[in-house]
Amino acid sequence: MKHKRNTEAVVAYAKKKKEETVDKVEQTIKQLIQQNEKINFNTVTIAAGVSKSYLYNQTELRERIETLRQQQREVASPKNIKKNMNVENKDSLIQVFRERIRELEKENKQLKEEIKRVNGKLYENF
Repeated sequence: MKHKRNTEAVVAYAKKKKEETVDKVEQTIKQLIQQNEKINFNTVTIAAGVSKSYLYNQTELRERIETLRQQQREVASPKNIKKNMNVENKDSLIQVFRERIRELEKENKQLKEEIKRVNGKLYENF
């Protein structure tokens, strides 16, 4: 008489472990997105503590990472930078440029005064 093995517990444990790992990877991806980090197989592997082969073998995770990676490339392309610049970014840039203009105007004024002073000394020596 053959003994029938009860593998239900092992199968249930494996299924639970797989679900936990998928959840961990999903949470990691969400965290990387929130932190505005690059999404690719390397960053997810390191942050989630899983192997690249695991990510490649999990079709849904692989497709999600590839999609996010492509989206980030498109957003970072030079033609999209102007599209993505919001009002706050524009205001910040304007403020930076205004401060730079003030600095340059001050430097320009100092240089003009220096030129006048040097020209005065040259005139006195003749």
